[in-house]
Amino acid sequence: MLLLALDTATTVCSVALVGDTGVSAEVTTTDGPGDGAVALIARLLTEQGVSRSQLTHVGVGVGPGPYTSTRIGVMIAVTMGAALGIPVVGICSLDAIARGVRSAARGAAGEPVLGVATDARRKEVYWALFDAYGSRVAGPAVTKPVQLLADVHCRSWAGNGFDRYPLLAEQNGVQRLQPSTPSAAVLGGMVIEGLARGEEPRAMLPNVGAHSGDGAGSIAKGDRLLAPYPLYLRRPDAVEPAAGVGVAHA
Repeated sequence: MLLLALDTATTVCSVALVGDTGVSAEVTTTDGPGDGAVALIARLLTEQGVSRSQLTHVGVGVGPGPYTSTRIGVMIAVTMGAALGIPVVGICSLDAIARGVRSAARGAAGEPVLGVATDARRKEVYWALFDAYGSRVAGPAVTKPVQLLADVHCRSWAGNGFDRYPLLAEQNGVQRLQPSTPSAAVLGGMVIEGLARGEEPRAMLPNVGAHSGDGAGSIAKGDRLLAPYPLYLRRPDAVEPAAGVGVAHA
């Protein structure tokens, strides 16, 4: 098995080659997710002497993340899978960050061991909670960071969700852990592990139609391998003009 993995759901675009024996290589960029991801894939394959025909799977972070960047990464993965005739498997990007945490973050009795939060813009964060075994026990969801820390009894957080709110994090005793963004190498390893265990990607399209913005996660706690659809938790920033409102032209 030789898997190309990518994630564009945060400020970093990460691409990796992962095989049964481990990670071959990983490259990242903070360039735009579209051209950045395509260029990274071409560079990685060239540097490793791997042709696209050698790939057996594509793994992709499905978010939650900004509407456009998350969608671009998923569409690149799906397009590659269709062109090459190989399976495409999604992973929640917050799950990949949690797997990448190397520090042992122990919570008090009854508390989640680890929280992951990423910047959702609009003064909100995407978040999920994980137990001592790395299993997601709450989320993914989206809310304001003040409300999150008031409602959730967890003080160890990975991800970049509190980068904009350092004072808030300090006041609430938040222990900020690395990584701050998903690693495609970690993500790819999760796909290979899941497939080796005989897991099947969640076949149904996540509940993205309502876009209610109420913070309710659209995947179940036990879902690890996902269908390659962007995981939207709220409506995109861009909206259609109201009926009867004209569009100005330059």
